Amino acid sequence: MNKDNIKDIVKVQRDPRNGDYKTAIFFGTPDGKYKLICYNSSLLAYSDNRTEVESYPYLEIKKGILILNYELLRGQHNYKFRYQKGSFEMIGYNSTSSDGYGYLEKQDANLSTKIKITTFERYDVENIKPKVTTERLTINKLPIFQTFNPQTFNY
Repeated sequence: MNKDNIKDIVKVQRDPRNGDYKTAIFFGTPDGKYKLICYNSSLLAYSDNRTEVESYPYLEIKKGILILNYELLRGQHNYKFRYQKGSFEMIGYNSTSSDGYGYLEKQDANLSTKIKITTFERYDVENIKPKVTTERLTINKLPIFQTFNPQTFNY
């Protein structure tokens, strides 16, 4: 992820006491060991009346980008982080959620270009065109992995 051609590792561990997930990033070293670079305990929170994660988070690394996916009862969230400027900055976010009454909302935000596309559509009625809106985000500084909290960040 830091473009040194040495294998890096991302681990997600669940705290058995409160159910929260801790996500940690380790960079590989030339001697075959791993060094903890950063971690986040609020990205996948379960306790304290916060988001309930339905299944274990799915992680993948594509082209140096850390992609963290998790499912909720009626939707899913996907966060993209890239190592740049000495830290992991969030460069993208997308989500899909349903109200359970026939409406589906999709959000796709590119934080690098500061563009968010939101789509509202009915999934219980055919031939109704989705409503799509595009907006420019006012983000002065990209969120970083270590302190990012989806419960408090406003898109």
